[in-house]
Amino acid sequence: MNINNVVLVGKFNCIDKIEDECSILNINIDDDEGKMSVPTYLNNLIAKQIKENCNAESVIGIKDKTYIKNNNVCIIATKISLLLNTND
Repeated sequence: MNINNVVLVGKFNCIDKIEDECSILNINIDDDEGKMSVPTYLNNLIAKQIKENCNAESVIGIKDKTYIKNNNVCIIATKISLLLNTND
């Protein structure tokens, strides 16, 4: 059992390519204190599918695994679901 699993739900913001095989997906999560952007690592195949199917502010769900690298918490997407497309 892996206890480092996380599920996030937020609004699609952008995807930034950082390496040949890796991109970062940024989603916005609203809470009582305002809006927070959460960066999540994903492979470029998933990034391409998100770019093709999501629009700005589309609501997506992300199942992630977390780990610590250089004293920073890293989030890696393992599954992404489109929950609400803003063009619907």
